[in-house]
Amino acid sequence: RRAKLWKWVSMGSIGVVLILIIVVVSVVVSTNHSNKKPVSNTTCESAFGPLELFGSAYGGDTQALSGDFSGSCQMEYEGGSGQWYYLEGQGSRLQASTCNGSEEGANSDTQILVFSGSCSGLSCIGGSDELCGAHGSVGWMAEAGVIYHVLVRGTRASSTGNFTLAIDQLASNNDCENAAPFNSSAGFVFGSTRNHTASHDLDSNCGSSSNFTAPGAWYYLEGDNKVKCVSVVTENDFSSIDFPALVSVFSGGCDTLKCLDTIRDSSEMSWVANANTSYFLYVRSETHNAVGDFFLHLRDAPYNAICQNAQALTVNNVTKGTTSDSCQVTSNPCAPEDHFGKNSPGVWYSVVGTGNLMIVSTCDSPGDETGSIVSHMSVFDANEGCDKLNCMYHQEESCGPDGNQKKNAWFSLEGMVYLILVQSSAPSDFTVSIQDVEPAVPNSCSNAVPISVDSQSFEVGSINGVPSGSMDITSCLNSSYSTSSAGVFYRVIGTGGNLTASTCIPGTNFSTSLAVFSGSCTSLSCVEDSSVMTCDGVRSLASWASVSERDYYIFVTGPSVEDYGRFAMNVVEGGFAVHNDFCSTAELATLNSTVKGSTGNATLDDVDLCESGETSPGVWYSVFGTGNSVTASLCSEETNFDTQIRVYKGECKALECISFNDDSCDTQSEVTWTALDSVKYYILVSGYQDETGNFVLSLK
Repeated sequence: RRAKLWKWVSMGSIGVVLILIIVVVSVVVSTNHSNKKPVSNTTCESAFGPLELFGSAYGGDTQALSGDFSGSCQMEYEGGSGQWYYLEGQGSRLQASTCNGSEEGANSDTQILVFSGSCSGLSCIGGSDELCGAHGSVGWMAEAGVIYHVLVRGTRASSTGNFTLAIDQLASNNDCENAAPFNSSAGFVFGSTRNHTASHDLDSNCGSSSNFTAPGAWYYLEGDNKVKCVSVVTENDFSSIDFPALVSVFSGGCDTLKCLDTIRDSSEMSWVANANTSYFLYVRSETHNAVGDFFLHLRDAPYNAICQNAQALTVNNVTKGTTSDSCQVTSNPCAPEDHFGKNSPGVWYSVVGTGNLMIVSTCDSPGDETGSIVSHMSVFDANEGCDKLNCMYHQEESCGPDGNQKKNAWFSLEGMVYLILVQSSAPSDFTVSIQDVEPAVPNSCSNAVPISVDSQSFEVGSINGVPSGSMDITSCLNSSYSTSSAGVFYRVIGTGGNLTASTCIPGTNFSTSLAVFSGSCTSLSCVEDSSVMTCDGVRSLASWASVSERDYYIFVTGPSVEDYGRFAMNVVEGGFAVHNDFCSTAELATLNSTVKGSTGNATLDDVDLCESGETSPGVWYSVFGTGNSVTASLCSEETNFDTQIRVYKGECKALECISFNDDSCDTQSEVTWTALDSVKYYILVSGYQDETGNFVLSLK
């Protein structure tokens, strides 16, 4: 019996122990992983703690909380209810963060605020809202023996859900000698300049934005012969704290620092981190004495992410490329200062000129299903190196299966090195190719060069002033044109649809004229000419309705014997179907009238955009002033897209911007200007970014 009793007691004791273990485990679990039930630490006085320091993590939930706190800590939004915690400082720098929450299943948009002092007299140390996505992080020096309170709450009253609060130690990287190593495998590091001092002895000429009067934080890395991209992110958009951060990059040792450059927050800098070289990154505020929190990002980029490492292309070969992990382009002389996407990440290529037309293209890249989008392609000559690029062409054309690729063409000089910049607004894989096209020379109709109907191929020619023989081109061109102008004949087969022949392509370097004939070479009949259609007052185009399988002869020439040079031409189906697609073909409108139109089939215009950034394809109207104010308005229920409107005066080849408007009436546009008596004004109707549609234009 004693044995049985002892066995029973022993088993009972074990059961009690198990129950106690379960209770303890339950307490731990409920502390670290919220079960979405109301919790008790909803006020400062009921704060949970003391929190363990250095690597501890605590789960929480802002749902169904009844507590409230009105302190804002200079945050833009007052915030909703939350949970309070407290900890005791140990004389080290700490980081309180909800930034790792997404990895732990957190689903709320949080603010995090840190205070010193008693609950009845809290003093804000710092607040953070969206420093890392929808979460925040605050760093500070936690003095030994001092109690600090941490509040995690929803950004707004409606922001509720799970979060994870982590307490970690921050590096004491107040000066170069104590620079913290940058963990390149992580790709980023959280930092704070609170309780730091300024490094006044640094070179004040370090970049265009150098300022060393604010406290900063130091980091270092060793070079590995890879291209690096660095950026710093703060949350000035989400709080009233003035902390516009700067990051400077130095090479050398702490006693021999050599400045590479300085950038502002939300910008990027790229450089080659040479092997056996130390690099130091110094983060601080652009504002005198301002302090705050930041995320410093550093990643390896493609080798040709910088101009100096441009990848050589081989003529008539295809090369794979990517903008993934590439750096923002800090300077693109080809794009206007306000050009949309001019600083998009990009990669560089080089090619040696052959003396012929060169066509660079990403047209054969994968379609939208792969996310491949090339937003810009620019061509430069490299005579003076990467530090002084000379823009040649930025007038790229869209192409590819989804219209998301680019191509550019130019006549090259033999032996000259050209640089090509390919940019995309989103990480994209693409293929890039270079074609070399020898120009055709003046010929006769019987030797006409075959040309296909294809927007992605070019035919090129060179007219040297040699007369074309007895060909009487005045039968198709206006009689003021010379009958002895040299020219090149091309032959195209009709498709049964509208066709357009155009020399409106980069590389055409003289005033051109086009004549389109049908019939046989011994009996040509004029079909169309370019006397009323030009794309810029110089280069030409001609459109006509073709008959299927019928031969058409296109004659490219100049309006006089003095007009000759090199040109590029293509023939497209449909093409420039809008009669007022160009300034030179602007539709004359009258005052106190309305006109209906569409930009659906229009093309982009190579004109001054009135300092307003990129525009979509547009159509043109003209009106004569009367000495009074004129209002041109697109504000109509029948206007069905986001519009822009611009007003110019002068010649089409040298327009002067008078006025511009984007959103006068919701997303539609309206401008008013003083129209001088008898002066001709041009009105360009287009869309915001890539939008097109129907509109009603009223003039009064």
